Amino acid sequence: MVSEEITGNRDLKYSLWHRVSSGHLSDRCKAINIDFLEIRDGKPVAFIEIAETKLPLEAYPFRYKYYHAKILSTLKKMSGIPGYIVIHNDDLKRFKVYFSLPYDNSIIMSDIEYARWLESMIP
Repeated sequence: MVSEEITGNRDLKYSLWHRVSSGHLSDRCKAINIDFLEIRDGKPVAFIEIAETKLPLEAYPFRYKYYHAKILSTLKKMSGIPGYIVIHNDDLKRFKVYFSLPYDNSIIMSDIEYARWLESMIP
């Protein structure tokens, strides 16, 4: 059964408020949006940060997501839940999955392989 997308879009108001904040927050208050928390049987199994690229996946410059990778690594240490960076092409037929810091370990998957990988997170 396919889960229904609840909102269909992301509310950017909070993001803008947090970043601009009209002077209410200090520079020490930073925030990032982690795109997905994969859940199996009601329990979190993975944090996933997603990005789309028009570049060939083989040429994607990982530095664009390095800050997110550091945060995902910290979350893994704190929670025991792994974090992944996933880059996909615009038709969602190919996915590049970065596995852990220093995120030099990655693999390119087809959409079917990626779906199977997500399914493999079922305990």
